[in-house]
Amino acid sequence: MNDFEYKNDRYGSSDSVRHEEERPSGDALVFSIIGLVSGVLSLSLSFFGYGSIFGMLSGAAAIIFSSLSKKKCSRNNGMATAGLVTGIIGTAISLLMMIIMVVIIVLIILFSDKSGMNSYYY
Repeated sequence: MNDFEYKNDRYGSSDSVRHEEERPSGDALVFSIIGLVSGVLSLSLSFFGYGSIFGMLSGAAAIIFSSLSKKKCSRNNGMATAGLVTGIIGTAISLLMMIIMVVIIVLIILFSDKSGMNSYYY
């Protein structure tokens, strides 16, 4: 081989090393899909009143399944990362909405009229 010939290489250099990208497959792929769907469901349910309870549960499922997927396939697992992020955000928003609902209910009970409905008729 003379100085003007190049090897048939992706980048035109003879010493480059190609690494195959590790993609999720099998259980890791299933866990990452379940984690992503649960995370998106958690985000969408977290803004509704009593749906925030289900938002918190689906957010916890998203965190668990995404973590399992990331343990099985650590590199290049974008769906698991997205599921983990949406699960954490959905769980946090659900928890915040539940706290706001409890505070509102307690304030309604504390500042409600204790004498009942009959006080308006006298």
